[in-house]
Amino acid sequence: MEAMRQSWSDDRLDVLNERVDQGFRLIDERFEGVVVRFEQVDRRFEQVDRRFEQVDRNFEQVDRRLDQVDRRLDQIDVRLERVEAAVVRLDDRMAQTSLTVVVAITVGFIANITAVVVALLLAPG
Repeated sequence: MEAMRQSWSDDRLDVLNERVDQGFRLIDERFEGVVVRFEQVDRRFEQVDRRFEQVDRNFEQVDRRLDQVDRRLDQIDVRLERVEAAVVRLDDRMAQTSLTVVVAITVGFIANITAVVVALLLAPG
């Protein structure tokens, strides 16, 4: 009975050993699949990194263009300030000219009235 028990145990151990080996082979195969998937993920991350680098370059271009626009707007602002100053000076001149014209008209009117009054006073009769 001892021999039968020994052979049974040896047979069972052999089966168990084979099953364990098969299990490890399956685990190794699955790990190989995991390694392949990680390599795929790594390649995708590399693609994403390249895309982000391109996005960064695009933003840098946009930043440079916005800087150019800012400089142009600053130049326009300076020009508009000059135009505004010229309009203010022109307005002042027009106001002075208008006042001069009003004074001249008034003086002329008074001179005409004075001439009429003097003519009427000096006229015979």
